[in-house]
Amino acid sequence: MKKKACAILLLFLLIACILGMNVSAEMYPAYNYMANGEITAVPQPFKIVDTFFGEDFGISSLTGAEDVFCTEDGTLYVSDTEKNQIAVRKTDGSSYVIDGCIINNEKSVFNKPQGVFVTDEKLYVCDYGNNRIVIMSLANGTAQIIENIKSQILDKDF
Repeated sequence: MKKKACAILLLFLLIACILGMNVSAEMYPAYNYMANGEITAVPQPFKIVDTFFGEDFGISSLTGAEDVFCTEDGTLYVSDTEKNQIAVRKTDGSSYVIDGCIINNEKSVFNKPQGVFVTDEKLYVCDYGNNRIVIMSLANGTAQIIENIKSQILDKDF
């Protein structure tokens, strides 16, 4: 009887160990696609911890979100290409929209902003429709502009 009980206990422990390995499986598997067509599983490069919608940014919807940047303090910047704006959500829950900048004391609006980056109180926007990069002060909205961007490497249609 003792041998049978030990065998059942050992079997139960073995099954628990095997099933326990799957508990740590990642919710969203990640892969690398090699040039030769081989697909290799890799650790997750990021983990989804929350989801935001347009209402979270104080707007009706994000209809053309092209890029997202999160600062060290957790402030989110989303370039909404279809609405020609940058939606901003701070960690305290407040939000606002940036739809342009000030150049020579005049307002200049974004046209299909596709990229966004923030550092040192400056907002960098790839303003695709205006063919420029905007470097804007977050303190007062004034901006420097880099126009007529050309690349020696990339085609003009890239």
